[in-house]
Amino acid sequence: MVKAQRPSARSRALSGARSASYIGRCNDMVCSSVKTEVSDNKRSDETQRQNIPKPDGDVYHLREAFIPRHGYKFIVFDYDQLEMKLLAHASNDKNMIDVINRGWDIHAGTACVMYNYDYEELKKALKKKKDPNAVLSEMEMAMYLSRQAAKAVGFGRPTC
Repeated sequence: MVKAQRPSARSRALSGARSASYIGRCNDMVCSSVKTEVSDNKRSDETQRQNIPKPDGDVYHLREAFIPRHGYKFIVFDYDQLEMKLLAHASNDKNMIDVINRGWDIHAGTACVMYNYDYEELKKALKKKKDPNAVLSEMEMAMYLSRQAAKAVGFGRPTC
C-alpha cells in the first residue's frame, strides 16, 4: 500500500496552485495498486475522486458538494485520451493522427477506419446506446461493439 503524498511546496509554486489538497483531503487518501480483469487502474480505498462527472454530465450536481477551503482553489484537468494521443505521436501512425486532428473520439475513429463506418452514424449509435429505453438496430449494435473492439485494440487488450 502506498499513501498518497501531499504535493511539495515547490511543485505547488511551479503550478501556481495554493492548494495542497486538490479535492477534499487527498493527502489522507490511501491508494493501492490492484490488477483487475478489466483494467490495471489504481484503486482508491476511499471515494474515487478522479471519477467526478464532467460539468455538462453532472445531472445530480455532485460537483457542488466539493467546496475548497477559504483561500484555496480546485484545479481540474481533463487529459482527454492522452495515452492514445501520445501513442499516435510516438508511433507516427497516420490513421491515429488523422483521427485526432479531426477532433474525433480516438476509439470511435479507429472503429471507423477498421470497419469503414461513417463517423457521424457511429456517434449517433453510441448516443442512442446511452438511452436505456432505446432499441438499437443490428447495424447500430455492430457500430457500438466496433468501438469497444477498437478500444481493445488501442489498449492491447482482448475483448473477451
